[in-house]
Amino acid sequence: MTDTVTIPRAEYEAMQARMADWNDRLDLAVIEERRAEPTLPLADVERLLAGEHPVRVWRQSRGLSTEALAATAGLTPAAVETIEQGHASATVADAQALARALGVTLDTLFGA
Repeated sequence: MTDTVTIPRAEYEAMQARMADWNDRLDLAVIEERRAEPTLPLADVERLLAGEHPVRVWRQSRGLSTEALAATAGLTPAAVETIEQGHASATVADAQALARALGVTLDTLFGA
């Protein structure tokens, strides 16, 4: 047997309105909390999903040349190219430097 509760339609509609308002406030709170997080245009997200290296995608999205990113991160252009091409993994120190130079978190850049 299923327990049921019967309430007047006006009360039910008022409850639905309160729930919608509550959900809207939650959504706005999440948006506000994440407002400062770096974002990418959809085309760049699609590049990431297609498997392109995140360092290259973020670098190009920021309008940086390999040389400019390397200089800002304290690396050589060859090191940045090697990482972007997937021929070598970045050391923890290099990964942190690249993330800082790109203005993203380490997890954003190298997270799973």
